[in-house]
Amino acid sequence: MPHRDTEMQVQTAVPYSFASNRISTSMIRQFASFVIIRTVCTLLSYACYILLLVWLRYEAAYVVSYLLGIALAYVSSALFVFKQPMRRASALIFPVVYLVQFLFGLVLLKLSVESFGIREELAFAISVLIPLPLTFVMSRWVMRVGGNAASP
Repeated sequence: MPHRDTEMQVQTAVPYSFASNRISTSMIRQFASFVIIRTVCTLLSYACYILLLVWLRYEAAYVVSYLLGIALAYVSSALFVFKQPMRRASALIFPVVYLVQFLFGLVLLKLSVESFGIREELAFAISVLIPLPLTFVMSRWVMRVGGNAASP
């Protein structure tokens, strides 16, 4: 017959493990905020690109506006989405999120057009929308854990 304390520990441990795997309402709100903020950042980056075309070649305008977009995404994610302090370490890690998103989107774009025969215009939307949850999770990690060396 098991010891009563052991039985109590097992009973309380199981619901806790299930509760920690559920998606919370606050996470859903964060994701909605994330989508809105990313949309605004994209529009501002595009406006910056258009403005820079007055002075720069399109390749340079693209690079500058993309880098400004990453910086804007970092600041807005920290302040409005995840409400975390901006730290040097998380700021240095954050561009990796965009690199992963870019590469994943490029693979999706190529597969959509070449393997599944999806029109290029629609394939672009797929390559932007499908990586969004992954980008959210990675951004959340960077903002909460990635910049804090003391975190587990």
